[in-house]
Amino acid sequence: VNLVEEPMGPPPGRKIKWKTTDPRFPEIFWTRQTVGPLPVPKVILFGMGQDKFLYQRLHAKTDNSIPRYNGNSVFGNVFTKRLYIGSASYHFLSPTNSFISYRHPACRDLPPLDDGTPLPTRVDFHNMEWDQEQRRLTATVEWEEDFGTSWNDNVRWKLDMHFDTEYMVILKGGIQCEWCRERRARPRPPRPPPRHRPPPVPVYVPPTPEEQEERPEEEPDRNEEWVMSGYGHDQVYVNAACLERYRVNSRASRESDDAGNRPEDGDVDPVEEEPDPVDYRALGLQHSERLKREGATKRSIDFLTHLFQVAADQNNTNPIDFLVH
Repeated sequence: VNLVEEPMGPPPGRKIKWKTTDPRFPEIFWTRQTVGPLPVPKVILFGMGQDKFLYQRLHAKTDNSIPRYNGNSVFGNVFTKRLYIGSASYHFLSPTNSFISYRHPACRDLPPLDDGTPLPTRVDFHNMEWDQEQRRLTATVEWEEDFGTSWNDNVRWKLDMHFDTEYMVILKGGIQCEWCRERRARPRPPRPPPRHRPPPVPVYVPPTPEEQEERPEEEPDRNEEWVMSGYGHDQVYVNAACLERYRVNSRASRESDDAGNRPEDGDVDPVEEEPDPVDYRALGLQHSERLKREGATKRSIDFLTHLFQVAADQNNTNPIDFLVH
């Protein structure tokens, strides 16, 4: 293996042969199967029909896995577009440690990378720039640089996100893809349709008059860019801790009251009072009115309002699965 010519090692599928001093095993062959992170954990399917479910062994600390709410900055928050974490959810830990998570078992139906390796469970953000005053974040996803190949012929994503004043939704912005015409011309094996989700609906964006004008023929190896999707339209993200925000404050308030009302020696325990329930329905209406004033789309407002309505109907449950079971 010449690591000067191939700094990332041999591509998947190539074999490496070692010669040993053991007469029982004079040669050892090793075949590379993946590039990048560890292989995707095995997912087991139980049951049949509508009652089937996916099972995946998960080693995690529960306290560190539950998203927390931070109303002062985007960092410290997790944004999701599903009712569960790990399906392209955004985890903003810090300006140097933020990523997209694909660790939910349902992501196994997503296509693999273009070299056939499984889709990684974590994809890091690069070149992050955060404008606190404008609440705007820009970043890139370097598919080819990080994993040595493209995904769906995309070599890079450029993300532009604008957040509301309380960091409850991604107001607007979009994802801009960069792909190479050479990659789109490469033959790829047919892929079976997903088993657990309907096929995606294509989003049509009418071209501008400038785009309709004839353009000179471009070089075949030149990378091209196009807007893949827009936040608030086909990419609707909400804060995964939008409900935990009020539950944590309620628990902290009760603990503070309990600490102040602890009986001294010889005193009688005070009568426990039921804590005031959180009015999630009223909170949902308040956020809905505020987001309308800030220019949020109807889909973003409806998604957030739905979560508060579910919490109002079932006060002890959270409709968002944090993958900590």
